Amino acid sequence: MSIWKLGNKSTLKRAFIEDDVIAFAKHFSDNNPIHLDHQYAKSSIFKRVIVHGSLVSSLFSAFLANVKFTGRGNEYV
Repeated sequence: MSIWKLGNKSTLKRAFIEDDVIAFAKHFSDNNPIHLDHQYAKSSIFKRVIVHGSLVSSLFSAFLANVKFTGRGNEYV
């Protein structure tokens, strides 16, 4: 049973480090140089390596599973 109510707020902060990105790339075989090659990334629009979008979006699951307003074991579909 959710106890989430209109107006409730919560935050989840996470700083990804290079080891996180490398592990994700190895596990999912996403070796796009924009995530791994600093020299290549300098010439991109981002000017530096970036975290995989899928890795960042995985935080939604962590947020919903652990947020105090939704209760234990919450899932989204």
